[in-house]
Amino acid sequence: MKSYRLNRLFNAKSNRCFDVAVDHGFFNQPGFLTGIEDMRKVVKTLVDAGPDAIQLTVGQARHLQDIPGRHKPSLVLRTDVANIYGKELPDTAFSLVIEETMLQAVRYDAACICVNLFQIPDAPEVHAQCVQNILKLKPQADHYGMPMMIEPLVFQENAKDGGYMVNGNLTDANTYAKTNGLAKLVADGDLWLEQVKAIGVTLVLSIVATVVIAYIVKAIVGLRPSAEVERQGLDINEHGEEGYAG
Repeated sequence: MKSYRLNRLFNAKSNRCFDVAVDHGFFNQPGFLTGIEDMRKVVKTLVDAGPDAIQLTVGQARHLQDIPGRHKPSLVLRTDVANIYGKELPDTAFSLVIEETMLQAVRYDAACICVNLFQIPDAPEVHAQCVQNILKLKPQADHYGMPMMIEPLVFQENAKDGGYMVNGNLTDANTYAKTNGLAKLVADGDLWLEQVKAIGVTLVLSIVATVVIAYIVKAIVGLRPSAEVERQGLDINEHGEEGYAG
């Protein structure tokens, strides 16, 4: 099923996808809205230009999907919202996904979803949220046959140019976009295998740790009472009282 949506997303002649993102209103930055204030008009202009896809939020998707006919760009649905694009990072920075992500994508007949993977100076917690978002969405995307696009962004310090300026370091960008372990796992479809490996390692460590602790306890105090203590009863020997009267 995922391949069916990819066939709609990629150009049949070039095997590439030209995706125009106009989902900037989701991020609560007035400066992002210049030139896209009238989304109905913007979407119509883009449809006439004929890109392969248009990237929109759940609130904007109707402007594309209400247009009749088969020959229009595919919908890429933006699934996360963040508050990290200003000149100053807020005290509580976040990157959160919309509820019922895949169901909303299916309802809007999206060909793909998009989720951010941020690397921001002095904001490791946002990166952690992005990783959590991806780990949460990937199994759902597989279940519904929905392609998932990960958008990696390596930021400069927000104070320089605001949060939407990448740092310009090609090494960082290539490393983050192409060899990031999480992105590679998601792209290769091997995330489930790594999760199984992690579960296996956890089980082995738990069993080994339990055995080691058991031997330590056995060496110090023993794991069970002596045969005589068992015969007399643990209540008398351990607590000094009878377990059953009479």
